[in-house]
Amino acid sequence: MDLKNKLSDEELKILADLKYKEQKSSYGRISCKKKRYTTDEIRYARLCTQLYSKRVALSMDNRLTQLNLNTIVLGGSGSGKSRYFVKPNILQANSSIVVTDPSGELLMSCGKFLEEQGYVVKVFNIEDMSNSMRYNPFAYVHEDADIPLMVDTIVSNLEGMVKPKGANIFWDEALRTLLIAVCGYLFETQPMEKRNFTNVARLLELMDVDENSEAEKDELDKLFDDLEEADPTSYAVSNYKVIKSAGRGETAQNISITTLSKISRFFKLKKIANLTYKDELNLDEIGQRKCALFVITPQANTTYNFLAAELYTQLFDLLYKQGVKNAKRRHTTCVEVDMPVRFLIDEAGNIGTIPRLENVMSTCRKYNISISLIYQNMAQVQTLFEKKWEILVGNCDTMLFLGGIDPSTVKLISERLGKQTINTINTSKTTGNKGSGSKSKQSIGRNLMFTSEIEQMDNDKCIVFIRSMKPFMDFKYPLESFLYDLNRD
Repeated sequence: MDLKNKLSDEELKILADLKYKEQKSSYGRISCKKKRYTTDEIRYARLCTQLYSKRVALSMDNRLTQLNLNTIVLGGSGSGKSRYFVKPNILQANSSIVVTDPSGELLMSCGKFLEEQGYVVKVFNIEDMSNSMRYNPFAYVHEDADIPLMVDTIVSNLEGMVKPKGANIFWDEALRTLLIAVCGYLFETQPMEKRNFTNVARLLELMDVDENSEAEKDELDKLFDDLEEADPTSYAVSNYKVIKSAGRGETAQNISITTLSKISRFFKLKKIANLTYKDELNLDEIGQRKCALFVITPQANTTYNFLAAELYTQLFDLLYKQGVKNAKRRHTTCVEVDMPVRFLIDEAGNIGTIPRLENVMSTCRKYNISISLIYQNMAQVQTLFEKKWEILVGNCDTMLFLGGIDPSTVKLISERLGKQTINTINTSKTTGNKGSGSKSKQSIGRNLMFTSEIEQMDNDKCIVFIRSMKPFMDFKYPLESFLYDLNRD
């Protein structure tokens, strides 16, 4: 129901700030009286919140709350992460939404509703690529500085890529440098319709690093020579020269073969080549108008989820740039995007590595962006982020626990709940001719909930932690009442 038809613009503006109203007594004295909200005002206010449980929600106006909307959601399999958190917040329809949808169920159940609310619904389907809008990372490369970000994400997520540990740092950096050079060549010399990773693989095939080769220069060398002649300051050429400094021989062969094998392995596949040769997602719209982007990922096979990681990385960067442009256009320091954007990343442990995610979460609030990361347990978070997991959790002002028995998770919840004071009375009595007794009082501390009590928590309850507030134990959000409310006139 559109509540804006029932409330004037002035009433809606007042609603966000007005909690108390002035009242003049019969003696002329002015006092402050708590405002009584109407039913429609309450329902509208609820639409401007992020929902956590039946009775706990947080206003989306972070200037009012002085809190960010970043959230860590923890819940074991079957605890209702999608039903009790993701779906209700999608149905709020109060911002642009980017949601990871591992099964595609969220799209089927919420997509039509969002369209009726005026949303532009976009689908990036990695599970069934033939039923997906196309996504080309090159479409969001607008300057040389965008190329390393795109390449870093690809290198970090492609299965089997060398990890930067010890002596392997050389190989990892060599792979990145070669990819940056070839991607840079396409960006500087080719029209948009030819910039894609399938053509990156084709250019890499032109390399000939055999030390026994009679040719002084291979075909790729000639292409870069032509580019250098046309533009001596070329960013692509400068990176290519670093690779060519290895000369020919075993080292150069290893760099070339390893890079080509990783890129060709994926982007020479017909379904991925078709998915990435052009862009239909138009991610620029997400920060400008109400959009809902559903990223459908396979539940079992995570081989191709590097595409989701690339999409999220570029979208964060794009939204930040939009905020900076808005600030320049308005001549202010406010870098908020035009439309609030909420990321609801379900099964966040399976989408790959988003470079410097902890930094994004620490700064996204001022851009009017919020990120909700949903995991099955803390062990996933600690494994994925290693020493940085505490930074990640620390940048989330809210934590929602939906239930589970993972030892690391229930231990963390028990510690965050803290302790309570219990007063005990000890009595003793002796019998006999001269019987006597004594009584003593003692205060002791105990955990508010022990780990065993957390494990045995009712399945219809959850625990919500919000910074600067005491924790809440409440019932999980009743989705059926939300749907009933939407259908009312």
